[in-house]
Amino acid sequence: MRAADGGLPTPFVSGAIEWWSGADAIRHSWSTYSGVNWSPFGKLAEDGVRLRASGGYGEYRYRGWLDGRTETIYGTATFADLLAGYQMGLGALTLKAFAGATFDGHFLSEVDPNNPVAASAKGAKGVLEGWLNITPSAWAQVDLAYATAHASYNSRLRVGYRVVNGVSLGIEGGQFGNEASDNRRLGGFARYDWLGGELSVSGGVSGDIAEPRNPYVPRVYMTKF
Repeated sequence: MRAADGGLPTPFVSGAIEWWSGADAIRHSWSTYSGVNWSPFGKLAEDGVRLRASGGYGEYRYRGWLDGRTETIYGTATFADLLAGYQMGLGALTLKAFAGATFDGHFLSEVDPNNPVAASAKGAKGVLEGWLNITPSAWAQVDLAYATAHASYNSRLRVGYRVVNGVSLGIEGGQFGNEASDNRRLGGFARYDWLGGELSVSGGVSGDIAEPRNPYVPRVYMTKF
C-alpha cells in the first residue's frame, strides 16, 4: 500500500493476514518470536477489527547471590499472547490498539529467591501501536505494551527516512523490562519493504542491570498475504 501524501509505504497492504518473525541477541541473552495479525472482516489497509496471536522463546544468564556466593544462573523464557483490537486511520496517522490475555513463563537452572519472575504467570495485556507519515519520505513508528504478568512492559520509537525505493534508514530507542530488571536500547536500523512484506535489521547499545553496556542485533522479517 502507498500512502496518499507522497508514496511512502506503510506496514499495511491489501491482504487480510500479516505474519512476522524475528530474533534478538545481546551478550547475555537471545530470543526468537513470531506472530500473526488477522483482519476478519476486511483488509489490513482498512479500518476494522484485528485479531492477534503471538509467542516466543528465549534463553538468558545473569549473576545471582546464592548460599553466600555469586553464581551464574541460566534461565529460559516463553511467552504467548492472544489479543483482540481495532485499527483506525486518521489521515497520515494509523493507530492499532489491542487487549487480551498473556502467558509469561520463566524457568531457572538454580532456585533464586531474589528473582521475582522465576515462575510462570498469566494475566492481561494491552498494546498500542502507531505509524505516522511525517513527509513523503520521513516516517515515525511507536510501539507500547504492558502486561500484568510479571509487570512486563515494552516501548520502542523509530524515526526513519526513505532514502531510495523501499529502503529506509533511521534511529530507534526504547525501554523494556519486568519486575526483575529494566532495559534500555539506543541504535540505528535499516528497513527494506516491498509489496509483500519487509525486512528490518537494527543494532546498537543495550543497557540493563546485569550488563550495563552491550551491543544488540535484533532482526525482524514480516510478510503479508
